[in-house]
Amino acid sequence: MPAFGIRIVDENTGQGIPMVALETLHSVVYHTDNSGYIAFYEPGLMKQKLYAQLSSAGYRYTQDQFGKQGVVLDLAGGRDTILSMTRTNLAERLCRLTGTGKYVHQRALGLKVPQASAAPKGGILGQDSNLAAKYKGKVLWIWGDSFLPQSYYGNFSVSGAWSSLPSTDSWSAKEGINYQYIVNSKGQSRPMIKLKQQGYVWFDWLMNISDERLGEQLVAKYARVDAFFGNYERGLALFDDEADTFKKYKEVSTWLPEGHECIHPFLVRQDETEPYYYLASELAMSRISSSLDAVVRPERYEQFSCLLPATKSENGEKVERDEIGQPIYKWRRNTKALNYRGESDLVEKGLLAQSEKLLHTRDVWSGEPIDVGRGSVSWNAYRKRWIMIGGKQDIWYGEADTPVGPWIYLQKVASHNQFFYNPVHHAFLDEERGSRIYFEGTFTKFFSQEPPIPRYDYNQLQYGLSLDHPDLILPVPVYVSESQREKRFSLRKGTLENSASIQEIPFFALDRKIGKDATIAVISSADGSGKLVARSENTADALFYGIKPACAYTDLWQGNWDMDIAFRSFDNSVSLALKSDDGSWYLTASKEGYQFDGLQIDGDSLSVELLHEETKYTLIGKLGPGTIKGRFGKGDELFQGKWTAMKKGGKTAEWICFSSGLVPLYEYNKNGVYHYSTQYSDGGRMICKVWENPSSVINYDFGAVPVE
Repeated sequence: MPAFGIRIVDENTGQGIPMVALETLHSVVYHTDNSGYIAFYEPGLMKQKLYAQLSSAGYRYTQDQFGKQGVVLDLAGGRDTILSMTRTNLAERLCRLTGTGKYVHQRALGLKVPQASAAPKGGILGQDSNLAAKYKGKVLWIWGDSFLPQSYYGNFSVSGAWSSLPSTDSWSAKEGINYQYIVNSKGQSRPMIKLKQQGYVWFDWLMNISDERLGEQLVAKYARVDAFFGNYERGLALFDDEADTFKKYKEVSTWLPEGHECIHPFLVRQDETEPYYYLASELAMSRISSSLDAVVRPERYEQFSCLLPATKSENGEKVERDEIGQPIYKWRRNTKALNYRGESDLVEKGLLAQSEKLLHTRDVWSGEPIDVGRGSVSWNAYRKRWIMIGGKQDIWYGEADTPVGPWIYLQKVASHNQFFYNPVHHAFLDEERGSRIYFEGTFTKFFSQEPPIPRYDYNQLQYGLSLDHPDLILPVPVYVSESQREKRFSLRKGTLENSASIQEIPFFALDRKIGKDATIAVISSADGSGKLVARSENTADALFYGIKPACAYTDLWQGNWDMDIAFRSFDNSVSLALKSDDGSWYLTASKEGYQFDGLQIDGDSLSVELLHEETKYTLIGKLGPGTIKGRFGKGDELFQGKWTAMKKGGKTAEWICFSSGLVPLYEYNKNGVYHYSTQYSDGGRMICKVWENPSSVINYDFGAVPVE
């Protein structure tokens, strides 16, 4: 009997979803392939109906009568089935890039697979952490450790592959990448660098450098490490075109104390100088002139830091400050760039105040501090800002006006139950003028309690992200500069040529309208008084957009919700419909046995009576971004239990009024001179809400211009 075909797709795009688990009641688990297919065949279960549950991080299936993401498959019907899931991630999981069996179920069903999916040479089972660089009209892809079928120790001296550029061969990364692996005579992935002594070999980064003498050169920073990842050797290697491999160029002992990194350099120009390569290590930024003579010299690297260069006579770290005591962040040599943990360490030592940190990365919804970790930074022509993809397990998106920041408000774009690390956005894969980007990362059970997922474990997953999505419109800095007797508010557009006149960054706001009725445009009065005027309609001359003082709660409450309530009943999950009509609220359940009465909604608070299985409960709840969290009780046990509800469709731009960090912006008028502050004092009039700026830093890298 042939296998029963199941395809699981994204309800919005119709695209198959990779890595969705379908599990039977006796724990038989199938996972969808790259096209979202499952070829289901279990002797003894065919020719009947079968209940199974679906699960996938970042996706949700319709809740059934048991409160599960369950489905009844008609295996006796003889017809394949298509199931749709709702994406709760902003990013769309597209495909597994590496490893075998990418379309294993699609092939088993006898269906045609994408042309680029033909099993490539190399015999790769799993690959760790990707680097890539454009080189002589093509792309060289590099991975760390690679698992091969023949031995536990596969290729642990860097694997490589070539591909064309999308711009030259008109292909899209949404279906994967047609890697042409660099192999040995047996067709197996071979080491991309051979060093004489033992040890694993990893690359920290790749740079394409134009050398006056040697021409276009591909340079790699390498590390040869022991079993505990300590360094035996560090240095630079150059790519040999004829041998299709890297060869050791120079050993650099100064780099021996460094740990392994996964960095994606990008080119930046300052004024009329030669371009620099910027290196973002967990948002700690260094740079080096893009010449072979420079990159091999550790003393030539500069760090964007407030720490004074180290001297032999000094012990410990010392922060450079200006005449009013503010730390001076600038490019300097012989010091260190600080990541999130490094800055926090200076705060603990009393060398920096919390507000003096450069990095204040936080979740735009909850305000929770985020140590982003590894990722990539690149210029995006669509957003006209520097964008960041970073994280581990949870993946975050952020924007900044300069490569070094301010990086503050971030949006989560992908979540994983297992570890997902070293994410990278390759800008040369961007589409639609930069509004569509792709990022990948290593997915693995390592550092996770979850069981491994066959074929997906220790491989690269690819995601797509549309930057025109309203939920990716994030708060941006509002700058204040002095002009005669008035202060001028502005957003950065392009480069800030007058950055020296910036006095402060008092708050963050939006650069465009979002949602149906959430934002308010703020313009400058035409009379030259410096007065800010708030308008409800969209306008081309807006300085920025704030959030209306009051939430439009009615629109947020209305809709369909999936509810879970923790009372002693097998029947504790139900779908709800909540709507308002002529000032009255109505709450109905999707199944019998749930009767609601006395519904009251006041702002973000709810109360209602529930009759269930002849027992009457009182429920209270609080509205949050896409959720209701509440308590319930009966009689003397009032409000001892918990219940939650999730709005179908999740939180969207309309929920922006729940964003953490929102504070009132007050207007003060003293003798015709207008002043604005997020701090309240007598006489203040709120004109809108904006986002607080937790940082007092104003000297960012405003002269940085991308080399595209």
